[in-house]
Amino acid sequence: MEALVLVAGYTLYQVVQILVVGSRGSAVERATWLWSTEQHLHVDPEVWLNHFVAEHYWLIVVTGLYYGIFHFVVTPLVLVWLRARRSDRYVSLRNILVGTSVAALIVYWLLPLAPPRLSVPAVIDTMKVNDILSAASPHGLAALANQYAAMPSLHVVWAVWVALAVVVAFPSSRVRHLAWF
Repeated sequence: MEALVLVAGYTLYQVVQILVVGSRGSAVERATWLWSTEQHLHVDPEVWLNHFVAEHYWLIVVTGLYYGIFHFVVTPLVLVWLRARRSDRYVSLRNILVGTSVAALIVYWLLPLAPPRLSVPAVIDTMKVNDILSAASPHGLAALANQYAAMPSLHVVWAVWVALAVVVAFPSSRVRHLAWF
């Protein structure tokens, strides 16, 4: 039954992203405002991090595969593992995952926001430039979702959730420190 709920949740996520109203212009305008605010507050690591990754092909491939595939595999696997091996922690961690995903859906629906790769001029779209997972193709993975309703990034939220789940599952282990990497 829980697997069905997860599949329904993911389907809802895809439907909301596809049906979200708003234009490319408004999504980029919101992202530009956010970028300006980040720069004003000196919390704008996107360009530096993006250029660092762009200089190392192996990082482009790893981050591209994570972005396109791994988060869809790792997150459910960690959830299944928690249910089987750490059932005492499962419910609270599952609820955090569901809650953050629902919150993202609400933001997608009400306030579409373009990601940095489509709104910050200095950011290199490494997926497209290197054609990772056919990102440069008009019929590739990018065509399956509304690219201008992509923030807050569930890729980041789910990665943080996986790290949190490992830390909670192994509170006294050295493995928990590696989870954040």
